[in-house]
Amino acid sequence: MKKWFILISAIVGWLMLVAGRASAQYAYIPDSGGSISIINTVTNTVTASVNVGSGAYGVAINPAGTRVYTVSCASNTLSVIDTAINAVVAHPAVGNCPQGVVVNPAGTVVYVTNSKDNSISVVDATTNSATATITGFADPRGVTINPTGTRLCVANFGGSTVSVVDTARNTIIAAVTVGQAPYGVAANPAGSQFYAASTGSGVAAIDTATNSVAWTVNAGSGGAREVAVDPAGTRGYATTGLGFGVSVIDTATHAVVGTFTLGSGATGIAITPDGSRLYVTDVLASPGPGNVVVIDTSSNAIVTTLSIGTGPPSALGQFIGGPPAPTALKINAGGIVNSASYAPNMPVAPGSIASVFGTFPVSTTLPTTIPLPTVLSGLSLELEVPFAPFRIFQAPLFFVSSTQVNIQIPWELSGQTSAYLAGTIGPQMSSIVANLATFAPGIFTMNSEGQGAIIDALSGQLIGPSNPAIPGVTYISIYCTGLGPVTNQPATGAAASSTVLSETTARPTVMIGGVPANILFSGLAPRLVGLYQINVQVPAGVPSGDSIPVILSIGGATANSVAIAIKPAS
Repeated sequence: MKKWFILISAIVGWLMLVAGRASAQYAYIPDSGGSISIINTVTNTVTASVNVGSGAYGVAINPAGTRVYTVSCASNTLSVIDTAINAVVAHPAVGNCPQGVVVNPAGTVVYVTNSKDNSISVVDATTNSATATITGFADPRGVTINPTGTRLCVANFGGSTVSVVDTARNTIIAAVTVGQAPYGVAANPAGSQFYAASTGSGVAAIDTATNSVAWTVNAGSGGAREVAVDPAGTRGYATTGLGFGVSVIDTATHAVVGTFTLGSGATGIAITPDGSRLYVTDVLASPGPGNVVVIDTSSNAIVTTLSIGTGPPSALGQFIGGPPAPTALKINAGGIVNSASYAPNMPVAPGSIASVFGTFPVSTTLPTTIPLPTVLSGLSLELEVPFAPFRIFQAPLFFVSSTQVNIQIPWELSGQTSAYLAGTIGPQMSSIVANLATFAPGIFTMNSEGQGAIIDALSGQLIGPSNPAIPGVTYISIYCTGLGPVTNQPATGAAASSTVLSETTARPTVMIGGVPANILFSGLAPRLVGLYQINVQVPAGVPSGDSIPVILSIGGATANSVAIAIKPAS
Protein backbone atom coordinates (compact mmCIF):
# COMPACT_ATOMS: atom_id res chain seq x y z
CA MET A 1 0.00 0.00 0.00
CA LYS A 2 2.85 2.40 0.79
CA LYS A 3 4.42 1.85 -2.63
CA TRP A 4 1.07 2.51 -4.30
CA PHE A 5 0.77 5.76 -2.33
CA ILE A 6 4.26 6.86 -3.42
CA LEU A 7 3.47 6.01 -7.02
CA ILE A 8 0.09 7.75 -7.10
CA SER A 9 1.47 10.84 -5.31
CA ALA A 10 4.31 11.12 -7.81
CA ILE A 11 2.00 10.84 -10.79
CA VAL A 12 -0.56 13.30 -9.42
CA GLY A 13 2.25 15.79 -8.80
CA TRP A 14 3.54 15.25 -12.31
CA LEU A 15 0.08 15.69 -13.83
CA MET A 16 -0.17 19.03 -12.07
CA LEU A 17 3.11 19.95 -13.75
CA VAL A 18 1.66 19.05 -17.14
CA ALA A 19 -1.45 21.05 -16.35
CA GLY A 20 0.58 24.11 -15.49
CA ARG A 21 2.52 24.28 -18.74
CA ALA A 22 0.46 27.07 -20.20
CA SER A 23 0.46 29.64 -17.39
CA ALA A 24 1.62 32.84 -19.11
CA GLN A 25 4.28 34.08 -16.70
CA TYR A 26 7.79 35.05 -17.74
CA ALA A 27 11.06 35.95 -16.09
CA TYR A 28 12.85 38.88 -17.71
CA ILE A 29 16.57 38.55 -16.95
CA PRO A 30 19.07 41.20 -18.07
CA ASP A 31 22.75 40.40 -18.52
CA SER A 32 25.95 42.39 -18.83
CA GLY A 33 26.07 41.58 -22.54
CA GLY A 34 23.21 43.98 -23.16
CA SER A 35 20.21 41.70 -23.62
CA ILE A 36 17.18 40.54 -21.66
CA SER A 37 16.43 36.82 -21.82
CA ILE A 38 12.71 36.03 -21.56
CA ILE A 39 12.09 32.73 -19.76
CA ASN A 40 8.76 30.91 -19.77
CA THR A 41 8.43 30.01 -16.08
CA VAL A 42 6.32 26.93 -16.84
CA THR A 43 8.55 25.24 -19.41
CA ASN A 44 11.75 26.93 -18.14
CA THR A 45 12.89 27.67 -21.65
CA VAL A 46 14.15 30.93 -23.14
CA THR A 47 11.45 32.08 -25.56
CA ALA A 48 12.98 35.37 -26.75
CA SER A 49 15.81 37.82 -26.22
CA VAL A 50 15.62 41.62 -26.42
CA ASN A 51 18.64 43.88 -26.92
CA VAL A 52 18.50 46.73 -24.41
CA GLY A 53 22.13 47.93 -24.28
CA SER A 54 25.01 47.24 -21.93
CA GLY A 55 24.74 47.66 -18.18
CA ALA A 56 21.08 46.61 -17.91
CA TYR A 57 20.21 45.67 -14.35
CA GLY A 58 16.99 46.68 -12.61
CA VAL A 59 13.71 45.25 -13.94
CA ALA A 60 10.04 45.99 -13.30
CA ILE A 61 6.82 44.81 -14.96
CA ASN A 62 3.62 46.82 -14.96
CA PRO A 63 0.55 45.22 -13.30
CA ALA A 64 -1.18 44.65 -16.64
CA GLY A 65 1.83 42.73 -17.93
CA THR A 66 1.99 44.85 -21.08
CA ARG A 67 5.28 46.63 -20.36
CA VAL A 68 8.66 45.63 -18.96
CA TYR A 69 11.04 48.33 -17.76
CA THR A 70 14.78 47.94 -17.42
CA VAL A 71 17.56 50.48 -16.86
CA SER A 72 21.05 50.85 -18.31
CA CYS A 73 23.78 52.42 -16.21
CA ALA A 74 25.99 52.78 -19.29
CA SER A 75 23.49 54.80 -21.34
CA ASN A 76 21.52 56.49 -18.53
CA THR A 77 18.26 55.34 -20.09
CA LEU A 78 15.11 53.44 -19.22
CA SER A 79 14.18 50.80 -21.83
CA VAL A 80 10.44 50.21 -22.27
CA ILE A 81 9.58 46.77 -23.71
CA ASP A 82 6.21 45.94 -25.23
CA THR A 83 5.49 42.35 -24.09
CA ALA A 84 3.15 41.68 -27.01
CA ILE A 85 6.00 42.00 -29.53
CA ASN A 86 9.03 41.67 -27.21
CA ALA A 87 10.61 44.83 -28.54
CA VAL A 88 11.85 48.12 -27.08
CA VAL A 89 9.35 50.89 -27.87
CA ALA A 90 10.87 53.80 -25.93
CA HIS A 91 14.19 54.93 -24.37
CA PRO A 92 13.42 57.83 -22.01
CA ALA A 93 16.46 59.50 -20.46
CA VAL A 94 16.79 59.31 -16.69
CA GLY A 95 19.59 60.18 -14.23
CA ASN A 96 23.23 59.17 -13.93
CA CYS A 97 23.79 55.39 -13.74
CA PRO A 98 20.25 54.11 -13.07
CA GLN A 99 20.09 50.89 -11.04
CA GLY A 100 16.62 50.07 -9.71
CA VAL A 101 13.13 50.49 -11.12
CA VAL A 102 9.55 49.97 -9.93
CA VAL A 103 6.07 50.68 -11.34
CA ASN A 104 3.18 51.98 -9.26
CA PRO A 105 0.12 49.68 -8.85
CA ALA A 106 -1.88 51.74 -11.35
CA GLY A 107 0.82 51.27 -13.99
CA THR A 108 0.96 55.01 -14.61
CA VAL A 109 4.26 56.02 -13.00
CA VAL A 110 7.73 54.45 -13.13
CA TYR A 111 10.38 55.25 -10.50
CA VAL A 112 14.08 54.86 -11.34
CA THR A 113 16.95 55.08 -8.84
CA ASN A 114 20.04 56.89 -10.14
CA SER A 115 23.07 55.76 -8.16
CA LYS A 116 25.63 58.37 -9.23
CA ASP A 117 23.56 61.49 -8.75
CA ASN A 118 21.70 60.23 -5.65
CA SER A 119 18.27 60.76 -7.11
CA ILE A 120 15.07 59.12 -8.36
CA SER A 121 13.61 59.92 -11.77
CA VAL A 122 9.80 59.96 -11.87
CA VAL A 123 8.64 58.82 -15.32
CA ASP A 124 5.16 59.15 -16.81
CA ALA A 125 4.32 55.68 -18.18
CA THR A 126 1.96 57.13 -20.81
CA THR A 127 4.33 59.65 -22.37
CA ASN A 128 7.53 57.77 -21.43
CA SER A 129 9.16 60.95 -20.20
CA ALA A 130 10.62 62.03 -16.86
CA THR A 131 8.34 64.48 -15.08
CA ALA A 132 10.13 64.99 -11.76
CA THR A 133 13.32 64.24 -9.83
CA ILE A 134 13.51 63.32 -6.15
CA THR A 135 16.86 64.02 -4.42
CA GLY A 136 18.46 63.32 -1.06
CA PHE A 137 19.55 59.67 -1.39
CA ALA A 138 22.96 58.02 -0.93
CA ASP A 139 23.88 55.82 -3.91
CA PRO A 140 20.31 54.47 -4.23
CA ARG A 141 19.91 50.96 -5.61
CA GLY A 142 16.81 48.83 -4.95
CA VAL A 143 13.37 50.43 -4.86
CA THR A 144 9.93 49.01 -4.06
CA ILE A 145 6.43 50.39 -3.60
CA ASN A 146 3.58 49.51 -1.23
CA PRO A 147 0.36 47.94 -2.62
CA THR A 148 -1.55 51.23 -2.51
CA GLY A 149 1.20 53.13 -4.32
CA THR A 150 1.53 55.78 -1.63
CA ARG A 151 5.04 54.96 -0.36
CA LEU A 152 8.38 54.04 -1.89
CA CYS A 153 11.17 52.31 0.00
CA VAL A 154 14.64 53.05 -1.39
CA ALA A 155 17.88 51.29 -0.40
CA ASN A 156 20.78 53.71 0.16
CA PHE A 157 23.77 51.53 -0.70
CA GLY A 158 26.13 54.40 0.14
CA GLY A 159 25.00 54.46 3.76
CA SER A 160 23.04 52.40 6.27
CA THR A 161 19.46 53.58 5.72
CA VAL A 162 16.43 53.12 3.55
CA SER A 163 14.46 56.19 2.56
CA VAL A 164 10.66 56.24 2.68
CA VAL A 165 9.13 58.49 0.01
CA ASP A 166 5.64 59.99 -0.08
CA THR A 167 4.64 59.50 -3.75
CA ALA A 168 1.93 62.17 -3.60
CA ARG A 169 4.54 64.85 -2.84
CA ASN A 170 7.65 63.10 -4.23
CA THR A 171 9.32 63.82 -0.90
CA ILE A 172 11.45 61.75 1.50
CA ILE A 173 9.53 61.52 4.77
CA ALA A 174 11.77 59.13 6.74
CA ALA A 175 15.23 57.60 6.84
CA VAL A 176 15.31 54.24 8.64
CA THR A 177 18.61 52.72 9.78
CA VAL A 178 18.70 49.08 8.71
CA GLY A 179 22.38 48.07 8.46
CA GLN A 180 25.41 48.88 6.37
CA ALA A 181 25.04 49.06 2.55
CA PRO A 182 21.39 48.07 1.98
CA TYR A 183 20.84 46.88 -1.58
CA GLY A 184 17.55 45.10 -2.32
CA VAL A 185 14.11 45.94 -0.93
CA ALA A 186 10.63 44.39 -1.10
CA ALA A 187 7.13 45.04 0.26
CA ASN A 188 4.80 42.46 1.77
CA PRO A 189 1.37 41.96 0.14
CA ALA A 190 -0.47 43.51 3.08
CA GLY A 191 1.57 46.70 2.82
CA SER A 192 2.40 46.56 6.52
CA GLN A 193 6.13 45.99 6.12
CA PHE A 194 9.04 46.75 3.84
CA TYR A 195 12.02 44.41 3.85
CA ALA A 196 15.58 45.62 3.30
CA ALA A 197 18.56 43.39 2.52
CA SER A 198 21.81 44.83 3.84
CA THR A 199 25.15 43.46 2.72
CA GLY A 200 26.66 44.51 6.03
CA SER A 201 24.10 42.76 8.24
CA GLY A 202 20.99 40.88 7.13
CA VAL A 203 17.31 41.51 6.49
CA ALA A 204 15.40 44.22 8.37
CA ALA A 205 11.60 44.48 8.47
CA ILE A 206 10.33 48.06 8.52
CA ASP A 207 6.91 48.81 9.99
CA THR A 208 5.23 51.06 7.42
CA ALA A 209 2.94 52.63 10.01
CA THR A 210 5.78 53.90 12.20
CA ASN A 211 8.68 53.91 9.68
CA SER A 212 10.81 52.02 12.19
CA VAL A 213 12.54 48.64 12.26
CA ALA A 214 10.19 45.95 13.57
CA TRP A 215 12.74 43.11 13.55
CA THR A 216 15.95 41.93 11.95
CA VAL A 217 17.37 38.56 11.04
CA ASN A 218 20.88 37.42 10.18
CA ALA A 219 20.52 35.97 6.69
CA GLY A 220 23.92 34.33 6.64
CA SER A 221 27.58 35.05 6.10
CA GLY A 222 28.11 38.45 4.51
CA GLY A 223 24.60 39.67 5.22
CA ALA A 224 22.00 39.83 2.44
CA ARG A 225 21.95 41.29 -1.05
CA GLU A 226 18.44 41.10 -2.49
CA VAL A 227 15.08 40.01 -1.08
CA ALA A 228 11.69 38.72 -2.28
CA VAL A 229 8.43 37.95 -0.45
CA ASP A 230 5.94 35.21 -1.26
CA PRO A 231 2.32 36.14 -2.20
CA ALA A 232 1.04 35.05 1.22
CA GLY A 233 3.56 37.24 3.02
CA THR A 234 4.67 34.32 5.21
CA ARG A 235 8.12 33.74 3.69
CA GLY A 236 10.95 36.02 2.73
CA TYR A 237 13.81 34.89 0.51
CA ALA A 238 17.17 36.63 0.54
CA THR A 239 20.30 36.08 -1.49
CA THR A 240 23.28 36.19 0.86
CA GLY A 241 25.79 39.01 0.83
CA LEU A 242 28.66 36.76 -0.23
CA GLY A 243 26.50 35.26 -2.98
CA PHE A 244 26.62 31.66 -1.76
CA GLY A 245 22.90 30.99 -1.83
CA VAL A 246 19.43 31.84 -0.53
CA SER A 247 18.09 32.07 3.01
CA VAL A 248 14.41 31.34 3.70
CA ILE A 249 12.91 33.57 6.39
CA ASP A 250 9.72 32.93 8.36
CA THR A 251 8.15 36.39 8.64
CA ALA A 252 6.10 35.36 11.70
CA THR A 253 8.97 33.98 13.80
CA HIS A 254 11.64 36.23 12.25
CA ALA A 255 13.96 33.26 11.84
CA VAL A 256 15.86 31.61 9.01
CA VAL A 257 14.08 28.29 8.41
CA GLY A 258 15.97 27.04 5.36
CA THR A 259 18.91 27.67 3.06
CA PHE A 260 19.92 26.85 -0.51
CA THR A 261 23.56 26.67 -1.53
CA LEU A 262 23.90 27.75 -5.13
CA GLY A 263 27.50 28.77 -5.73
CA SER A 264 29.35 32.02 -5.28
CA GLY A 265 27.37 34.54 -7.32
CA ALA A 266 23.70 34.51 -6.25
CA THR A 267 22.33 38.04 -6.69
CA GLY A 268 18.87 38.74 -8.09
CA ILE A 269 15.82 36.91 -6.77
CA ALA A 270 12.12 36.93 -7.65
CA ILE A 271 9.12 34.69 -7.00
CA THR A 272 6.32 33.62 -9.33
CA PRO A 273 2.87 35.13 -8.66
CA ASP A 274 1.58 31.78 -7.36
CA GLY A 275 4.55 31.47 -4.98
CA SER A 276 5.60 28.07 -6.33
CA ARG A 277 8.98 28.95 -7.85
CA LEU A 278 11.97 31.15 -7.05
CA TYR A 279 14.28 32.40 -9.79
CA VAL A 280 17.79 33.34 -8.71
CA THR A 281 20.52 34.82 -10.89
CA ASP A 282 24.02 33.40 -10.38
CA VAL A 283 26.59 35.70 -11.99
CA LEU A 284 29.63 33.53 -11.26
CA ALA A 285 28.28 30.20 -12.45
CA SER A 286 30.57 27.81 -14.27
CA PRO A 287 30.39 27.23 -17.14
CA GLY A 288 29.45 30.84 -17.85
CA PRO A 289 28.35 33.30 -18.83
CA GLY A 290 25.92 32.83 -15.94
CA ASN A 291 22.97 30.85 -14.70
CA VAL A 292 19.41 31.26 -13.54
CA VAL A 293 18.57 28.75 -10.81
CA VAL A 294 14.93 27.68 -10.39
CA ILE A 295 13.82 26.53 -6.92
CA ASP A 296 10.61 24.75 -5.91
CA THR A 297 9.38 26.56 -2.79
CA SER A 298 7.27 23.64 -1.56
CA SER A 299 10.03 21.03 -1.61
CA ASN A 300 12.96 23.44 -1.20
CA ALA A 301 14.64 21.70 -4.12
CA ILE A 302 16.37 23.03 -7.20
CA VAL A 303 14.15 22.31 -10.22
CA THR A 304 16.60 23.26 -12.96
CA THR A 305 19.49 25.53 -13.82
CA LEU A 306 19.44 27.57 -17.02
CA SER A 307 22.48 29.03 -18.79
CA ILE A 308 21.37 32.23 -20.50
CA GLY A 309 22.50 35.42 -22.16
CA THR A 310 25.80 36.69 -23.45
CA GLY A 311 27.11 37.91 -20.12
CA PRO A 312 26.55 37.32 -16.39
CA PRO A 313 22.83 37.74 -15.52
CA SER A 314 21.97 39.89 -12.52
CA ALA A 315 18.46 41.27 -12.07
CA LEU A 316 17.36 43.73 -9.39
CA GLY A 317 13.65 43.87 -8.58
CA GLN A 318 10.54 41.75 -9.17
CA PHE A 319 11.44 40.53 -12.64
CA ILE A 320 8.60 37.98 -13.10
CA GLY A 321 5.27 38.80 -14.69
CA GLY A 322 3.33 38.18 -17.86
CA PRO A 323 1.24 39.49 -20.73
CA PRO A 324 -2.44 40.13 -19.95
CA ALA A 325 -5.05 37.45 -20.44
CA PRO A 326 -6.95 37.67 -23.73
CA THR A 327 -10.47 39.04 -23.81
CA ALA A 328 -11.76 37.02 -26.77
CA LEU A 329 -12.32 33.27 -27.01
CA LYS A 330 -10.71 31.53 -29.98
CA ILE A 331 -9.59 27.93 -30.51
CA ASN A 332 -6.66 27.76 -32.88
CA ALA A 333 -7.06 25.94 -36.20
CA GLY A 334 -5.67 22.45 -35.62
CA GLY A 335 -5.44 23.43 -31.98
CA ILE A 336 -6.24 20.06 -30.37
CA VAL A 337 -3.39 17.62 -29.79
CA ASN A 338 -2.44 14.64 -27.66
CA SER A 339 -1.29 16.07 -24.30
CA ALA A 340 1.65 13.67 -24.16
CA SER A 341 3.10 13.92 -27.65
CA TYR A 342 1.87 17.39 -28.73
CA ALA A 343 2.09 15.96 -32.27
CA PRO A 344 0.41 18.39 -34.71
CA ASN A 345 -2.28 17.38 -37.20
CA MET A 346 -2.83 14.00 -35.57
CA PRO A 347 -6.07 12.49 -34.22
CA VAL A 348 -6.87 12.08 -30.54
CA ALA A 349 -8.49 9.03 -28.98
CA PRO A 350 -11.66 8.74 -26.88
CA GLY A 351 -10.80 8.46 -23.17
CA SER A 352 -7.43 10.20 -23.65
CA ILE A 353 -6.01 13.47 -22.35
CA ALA A 354 -5.88 16.20 -25.00
CA SER A 355 -4.62 19.80 -25.04
CA VAL A 356 -6.56 22.56 -26.73
CA PHE A 357 -4.65 25.69 -27.73
CA GLY A 358 -6.03 29.14 -28.42
CA THR A 359 -6.95 32.25 -26.50
CA PHE A 360 -9.27 31.85 -23.53
CA PRO A 361 -10.44 34.81 -21.37
CA VAL A 362 -9.85 32.96 -18.10
CA SER A 363 -7.31 32.81 -15.31
CA THR A 364 -5.40 29.59 -14.71
CA THR A 365 -7.70 27.28 -12.75
CA LEU A 366 -7.43 23.63 -11.71
CA PRO A 367 -10.22 21.39 -10.43
CA THR A 368 -10.39 20.26 -6.83
CA THR A 369 -12.54 17.18 -7.28
CA ILE A 370 -12.82 13.95 -9.25
CA PRO A 371 -14.94 13.27 -11.31
CA LEU A 372 -13.54 16.23 -13.21
CA PRO A 373 -15.81 19.23 -13.76
CA THR A 374 -16.96 20.31 -17.21
CA VAL A 375 -16.89 24.04 -16.36
CA LEU A 376 -13.92 26.00 -14.94
CA SER A 377 -13.75 29.81 -14.68
CA GLY A 378 -16.96 29.88 -16.72
CA LEU A 379 -15.37 28.05 -19.65
CA SER A 380 -16.74 24.79 -21.06
CA LEU A 381 -15.75 22.64 -24.03
CA GLU A 382 -17.98 20.15 -25.76
CA LEU A 383 -17.63 17.70 -28.62
CA GLU A 384 -20.52 17.40 -31.03
CA VAL A 385 -21.33 14.55 -33.42
CA PRO A 386 -22.87 16.52 -36.34
CA PHE A 387 -24.90 13.76 -37.95
CA ALA A 388 -27.76 11.55 -36.86
CA PRO A 389 -28.10 10.66 -34.18
CA PHE A 390 -26.88 14.17 -33.24
CA ARG A 391 -25.12 14.10 -29.85
CA ILE A 392 -23.23 16.53 -27.63
CA PHE A 393 -20.74 15.45 -24.97
CA GLN A 394 -19.22 17.79 -22.38
CA ALA A 395 -15.45 17.44 -22.02
CA PRO A 396 -14.08 17.03 -18.46
CA LEU A 397 -11.47 19.71 -17.70
CA PHE A 398 -8.05 19.04 -16.16
CA PHE A 399 -7.26 22.76 -16.11
CA VAL A 400 -7.88 25.99 -18.00
CA SER A 401 -5.58 28.90 -18.73
CA SER A 402 -5.37 31.86 -21.09
CA THR A 403 -3.61 29.86 -23.82
CA GLN A 404 -4.23 26.17 -23.16
CA VAL A 405 -6.99 23.91 -21.85
CA ASN A 406 -6.46 20.22 -21.04
CA ILE A 407 -9.49 17.97 -21.45
CA GLN A 408 -10.48 14.34 -21.50
CA ILE A 409 -11.95 13.21 -24.81
CA PRO A 410 -15.30 11.62 -23.82
CA TRP A 411 -15.40 7.84 -23.99
CA GLU A 412 -18.79 8.13 -25.69
CA LEU A 413 -17.06 9.21 -28.93
CA SER A 414 -15.69 5.68 -29.49
CA GLY A 415 -16.07 4.69 -33.13
CA GLN A 416 -16.27 8.28 -34.40
CA THR A 417 -13.68 9.70 -36.82
CA SER A 418 -14.37 13.38 -36.15
CA ALA A 419 -16.41 15.76 -34.04
CA TYR A 420 -16.86 19.48 -33.67
CA LEU A 421 -14.97 20.86 -30.67
CA ALA A 422 -16.69 23.98 -29.35
CA GLY A 423 -15.59 26.26 -26.52
CA THR A 424 -18.08 28.49 -24.75
CA ILE A 425 -17.77 31.24 -22.15
CA GLY A 426 -20.69 33.60 -21.64
CA PRO A 427 -21.94 34.67 -25.08
CA GLN A 428 -18.65 33.79 -26.79
CA MET A 429 -18.11 30.58 -28.75
CA SER A 430 -15.37 29.18 -30.98
CA SER A 431 -15.17 25.81 -32.70
CA ILE A 432 -12.93 23.61 -34.83
CA VAL A 433 -13.05 20.05 -36.16
CA ALA A 434 -11.31 17.45 -33.99
CA ASN A 435 -10.08 14.32 -35.74
CA LEU A 436 -10.55 11.11 -33.77
CA ALA A 437 -9.05 7.63 -33.87
CA THR A 438 -9.48 4.52 -31.75
CA PHE A 439 -5.75 4.48 -31.01
CA ALA A 440 -3.65 7.66 -30.77
CA PRO A 441 -0.85 6.87 -28.29
CA GLY A 442 1.49 9.38 -26.73
CA ILE A 443 4.07 9.01 -23.95
CA PHE A 444 4.41 11.87 -21.49
CA THR A 445 7.77 13.56 -21.03
CA MET A 446 9.23 15.26 -17.98
CA ASN A 447 11.43 17.89 -19.61
CA SER A 448 12.49 19.49 -22.89
CA GLU A 449 15.18 16.82 -23.36
CA GLY A 450 12.46 14.19 -23.92
CA GLN A 451 12.97 12.24 -20.69
CA GLY A 452 9.98 9.92 -20.47
CA ALA A 453 7.50 9.91 -17.62
CA ILE A 454 8.78 6.53 -16.54
CA ILE A 455 8.87 5.40 -12.93
CA ASP A 456 10.49 2.52 -11.09
CA ALA A 457 7.40 0.40 -10.46
CA LEU A 458 8.69 -0.84 -7.11
CA SER A 459 10.09 2.32 -5.51
CA GLY A 460 7.88 4.92 -7.19
CA GLN A 461 10.96 6.97 -8.11
CA LEU A 462 11.34 8.68 -11.46
CA ILE A 463 13.80 6.99 -13.81
CA GLY A 464 16.46 9.45 -14.96
CA PRO A 465 20.22 9.97 -15.19
CA SER A 466 20.47 10.10 -11.40
CA ASN A 467 18.28 6.99 -11.03
CA PRO A 468 18.82 4.83 -14.14
CA ALA A 469 17.10 1.54 -14.86
CA ILE A 470 19.06 -1.75 -14.99
CA PRO A 471 18.43 -4.24 -17.82
CA GLY A 472 16.98 -7.52 -16.60
CA VAL A 473 16.39 -6.06 -13.13
CA THR A 474 14.26 -2.91 -13.08
CA TYR A 475 10.49 -3.02 -13.47
CA ILE A 476 9.10 0.23 -14.86
CA SER A 477 5.76 1.97 -15.40
CA ILE A 478 5.48 4.05 -18.57
CA TYR A 479 2.84 6.80 -18.38
CA CYS A 480 0.96 7.61 -21.53
CA THR A 481 -2.45 8.32 -22.99
CA GLY A 482 -4.52 7.40 -26.05
CA LEU A 483 -4.20 3.60 -25.85
CA GLY A 484 -7.82 3.03 -26.78
CA PRO A 485 -10.66 0.92 -25.31
CA VAL A 486 -10.32 -0.74 -21.92
CA THR A 487 -12.14 -3.30 -19.85
CA ASN A 488 -14.10 -1.98 -16.86
CA GLN A 489 -14.27 1.40 -18.57
CA PRO A 490 -14.90 4.24 -16.08
CA ALA A 491 -17.39 7.00 -16.77
CA THR A 492 -16.09 10.02 -18.66
CA GLY A 493 -14.31 12.30 -16.18
CA ALA A 494 -14.12 9.59 -13.52
CA ALA A 495 -10.98 7.93 -12.15
CA ALA A 496 -10.06 4.37 -13.02
CA SER A 497 -10.73 1.78 -10.34
CA SER A 498 -7.91 0.55 -8.12
CA THR A 499 -9.70 -2.69 -7.27
CA VAL A 500 -10.88 -3.93 -10.67
CA LEU A 501 -8.21 -2.83 -13.12
CA SER A 502 -9.08 -1.38 -16.53
CA GLU A 503 -6.89 -3.16 -19.10
CA THR A 504 -6.46 -2.22 -22.75
CA THR A 505 -8.31 -4.49 -25.14
CA ALA A 506 -5.41 -4.32 -27.60
CA ARG A 507 -1.91 -5.43 -26.63
CA PRO A 508 0.81 -2.80 -27.12
CA THR A 509 4.43 -3.38 -28.05
CA VAL A 510 7.28 -1.59 -26.29
CA MET A 511 10.83 -1.44 -27.62
CA ILE A 512 13.60 -0.16 -25.32
CA GLY A 513 16.85 0.54 -27.12
CA GLY A 514 15.62 -1.70 -29.95
CA VAL A 515 14.93 -4.64 -27.62
CA PRO A 516 11.29 -5.79 -27.15
CA ALA A 517 9.99 -5.65 -23.59
CA ASN A 518 7.57 -8.13 -22.05
CA ILE A 519 4.25 -6.40 -21.26
CA LEU A 520 3.13 -7.14 -17.70
CA PHE A 521 0.21 -4.69 -17.60
CA SER A 522 -1.37 -2.22 -20.01
CA GLY A 523 -4.34 -0.16 -18.92
CA LEU A 524 -5.59 2.88 -17.07
CA ALA A 525 -3.56 4.13 -14.11
CA PRO A 526 -5.66 3.45 -11.00
CA ARG A 527 -7.30 6.45 -9.30
CA LEU A 528 -6.51 8.82 -12.18
CA VAL A 529 -8.44 10.13 -15.20
CA GLY A 530 -7.42 9.42 -18.79
CA LEU A 531 -3.89 8.35 -17.86
CA TYR A 532 -2.64 4.96 -19.01
CA GLN A 533 0.32 3.02 -17.71
CA ILE A 534 2.29 0.14 -19.17
CA ASN A 535 4.32 -2.02 -16.81
CA VAL A 536 7.32 -3.85 -18.22
CA GLN A 537 10.65 -5.21 -17.06
CA VAL A 538 13.59 -3.56 -18.80
CA PRO A 539 14.82 -6.45 -20.96
CA ALA A 540 18.34 -7.81 -20.82
CA GLY A 541 20.52 -6.61 -23.65
CA VAL A 542 19.35 -2.99 -23.64
CA PRO A 543 22.36 -0.68 -24.20
CA SER A 544 23.36 1.80 -21.50
CA GLY A 545 23.13 5.57 -21.70
CA ASP A 546 21.12 8.55 -20.48
CA SER A 547 18.91 8.77 -23.59
CA ILE A 548 17.95 5.27 -24.71
CA PRO A 549 14.83 5.42 -26.93
CA VAL A 550 11.50 3.94 -25.83
CA ILE A 551 9.05 3.19 -28.66
CA LEU A 552 5.39 2.31 -28.00
CA SER A 553 2.92 1.03 -30.59
CA ILE A 554 -0.69 -0.11 -30.28
CA GLY A 555 -3.46 -0.80 -32.78
CA GLY A 556 -1.22 0.14 -35.71
CA ALA A 557 -0.37 3.57 -34.26
CA THR A 558 3.02 4.57 -32.85
CA ALA A 559 3.63 7.07 -30.04
CA ASN A 560 6.31 9.72 -29.81
CA SER A 561 9.74 8.38 -28.88
CA VAL A 562 10.97 9.24 -25.39
CA ALA A 563 14.23 8.67 -23.56
CA ILE A 564 15.08 6.48 -20.60
CA ALA A 565 18.34 6.33 -18.65
CA ILE A 566 19.93 2.88 -18.49
CA LYS A 567 23.02 1.70 -16.63
CA PRO A 568 24.71 -1.67 -17.18
CA ALA A 569 23.83 -4.59 -14.95
CA SER A 570 26.62 -5.19 -12.43
